[in-house]
Amino acid sequence: MNRIERINAWENNETAWPHHIEIYPTNNCNLNCKFCGTTKDPNKQELSDGKWFEIIKEIMKTDVESLYFLGGGEPLMRPKLFDKIFSIEKGDKFFSMVTNLTLLNEESILKLVEFGWDEITVSLDGIGNVHDYLRGKDGTFEIVKRNVQLINEAKNKLNKNKPHLKFHSVLTCHNYNKLMGVIELAQKLNIKEIQLDSLDTSRPEVKNLEIKEDQLKEFQTLLSNYIRKLKEYEIMHNYENFISNKFTQRGGSQKQAETISCNNPILDISCLVPWLKMVISPYGEITPCCVGSGSCESGKFEQSFEFSWKHSKYFCELRENMKKGIQPNYCKYCAPELLKETLMVKEQIKNEGPN
Repeated sequence: MNRIERINAWENNETAWPHHIEIYPTNNCNLNCKFCGTTKDPNKQELSDGKWFEIIKEIMKTDVESLYFLGGGEPLMRPKLFDKIFSIEKGDKFFSMVTNLTLLNEESILKLVEFGWDEITVSLDGIGNVHDYLRGKDGTFEIVKRNVQLINEAKNKLNKNKPHLKFHSVLTCHNYNKLMGVIELAQKLNIKEIQLDSLDTSRPEVKNLEIKEDQLKEFQTLLSNYIRKLKEYEIMHNYENFISNKFTQRGGSQKQAETISCNNPILDISCLVPWLKMVISPYGEITPCCVGSGSCESGKFEQSFEFSWKHSKYFCELRENMKKGIQPNYCKYCAPELLKETLMVKEQIKNEGPN
């Protein structure tokens, strides 16, 4: 069932499973990234490996298409959980992970490749000292580079074309003019996709990482060169999102996807993500997106995955409020890709006409 079919099912007074799930296994991390606001709450207890595995097994019985493991902290800080995951039948589900890629070794890499893990997004904010500085630990860049090479070697050894690897960079004043190095490394390591993300400016402690006005002008000049090189190397990317400066940083104003003129009430809803996705935090808190995770406006995982998604007070009220144009406060920090997702779904609904 695709995104449109799921939205239409809800509009026809039926329920549908989410299109994809984001799982944040832990808030623990082995690095100390300059722009990360994640901290472990001493007053809360993270879900056990057993509870996480119970939730994942329930998800595997539904028609949820994709499971994304990210954070928060570093997902691979929970190695026993991943050993449990590798024991299940993957089927046609899409498994993805966002990781700093420093905790893998040859054995765990072989397990990932043998399992058929579909996608790994590797956090890489620059080359050498730039990456090490932003990630708060010397030597990190070399470990990442080595592990990418080991994954490529394992894929060749096992004659597999998965996982698909991509780089992910957070745009800051320290790397805006050094991204060509990331592009060149991607070409060298056979990375076929790069994502650029905006800095979350909702926290005052990251002010020193913001791009200043003169740097922003320089970045716009460099951006055309970056895009030209990415095209030359045939590397997929989202750099066009930053051409207008619209997504250079988050925060500061209430954002929402564009409305589309059409006689369909679905298209008047500012965000469709609450009908398509669930995020589960390390503490069992639930939200529709990564932006809301960890906020005071989250819900609580109750009884089961099915109940939490279809019947919990939190998601039911959230969907009703969205229909009324009432957004949670965290919506003002919406990420570019979430805006694009809602707009894409709305365009598809419009083009398909009445269901």
